[in-house]
Amino acid sequence: MRTLPILLFCLITLLACNGSQNESTVGMEVAHTHIENLYADGFRFVPLENGMLLELMDLAGDTNKVIQRFYKGEGTSDLPQGTFVIQQSGMRLATLSTTQIAMIQSIDGLDHLKGTAYANYVRNEEVKNLIHSGAIRDLSGDQDIDFEAILELSPDAFLVYPYGQEDYTRYERADIPCVRISEYLEPHPLGRAEWVKVIGFLISKEEKANEVFDTISTEYEAIRKTALHKADSKGAPEVY
Repeated sequence: MRTLPILLFCLITLLACNGSQNESTVGMEVAHTHIENLYADGFRFVPLENGMLLELMDLAGDTNKVIQRFYKGEGTSDLPQGTFVIQQSGMRLATLSTTQIAMIQSIDGLDHLKGTAYANYVRNEEVKNLIHSGAIRDLSGDQDIDFEAILELSPDAFLVYPYGQEDYTRYERADIPCVRISEYLEPHPLGRAEWVKVIGFLISKEEKANEVFDTISTEYEAIRKTALHKADSKGAPEVY
């Protein structure tokens, strides 16, 4: 019996509770080095002279293709066209999926979460209490997302999934950037967990995000090694 589903369950549970450098073309005339992730393919951080650039990649197609850029720092005149600039205090967020809430909560970022769609699916008591109190607004309508509610909330960013039939241009025309969160397309479970660093960057919780990911990675590897040892002793398939 394969034990990978058990590891995935453990990883999701953990979320709820300086790498090497490569060349990266960031849409400017010169290339810049980016910080290589440990597992994730869907984003990369590019240190610039006066700040940090976050690039989100096309995980459903060409993983070398940048689909969005976010910058935090000073001196914004030389940024690639279309780059969203983040204030040092971090973004006020709304989420399309309740799964994104776990990452926000894991880095003590619920004060940055102002609204979520499908709030009736939330099971975490702390988040449910914030929704009931109105601190986090329910953005669900009768059939779908309440567009007017999002406009009224006016978050600094709306965390969405980049693929599917939903058209997010109406939000962006209303000056609400839609951040394409595609962690679910990462091939490795720890690649999915590493997206907590993206959330940390958006809300200026980078140090906490790194700490959370390091803890998840360490505990995951410990579970994996235990499962691998048991699998070897029983002649089961290899655990990744």
